[in-house]
Amino acid sequence: AAPSPPPPVPVPPIELPGVIKLSRADYASADIGRIESAPAPSSGGAGEGAAPGGGSEGVAGGGPNGETLYAAEWVREPTKAELSPFMPARQESGWGIIACRTVGRNRVEDCREMGETPGSGIARGLRRASWQFLVRPPRVNGKPMVGAWVRIKFDIVVGVENK
Repeated sequence: AAPSPPPPVPVPPIELPGVIKLSRADYASADIGRIESAPAPSSGGAGEGAAPGGGSEGVAGGGPNGETLYAAEWVREPTKAELSPFMPARQESGWGIIACRTVGRNRVEDCREMGETPGSGIARGLRRASWQFLVRPPRVNGKPMVGAWVRIKFDIVVGVENK
């Protein structure tokens, strides 16, 4: 008499780490496309930074942590020699925007990249070079606001000499 074959071994379920199992109802309720967006916060008076003799070009939008972001006013724009070590090796025309917090002696710190020509790396270069920037703090009613955030926009055109 031939021995009977062994019973089949059950296949263990496959558990992938970090995968969340959702039902169709759970998946549908997580659709963020159906959520209405909140209205944009009002700027709170766009002219407050442009007081006579104030030295500020006015409010330039929202900064980090919802703080007011003012347009930067240069004491002295950075030279090509100051910027070029920090800019991408394959330089192309484009723009970059960073936001920085003003500190004493017309310096900036805590700079963050806000936007750039896609893939250009200009904002990263500006952030890395920002330790040498000389920017006046914004003024509100003639009073310098050291510690306020400023927006620094830089346009780079290949073939045009920077100062």
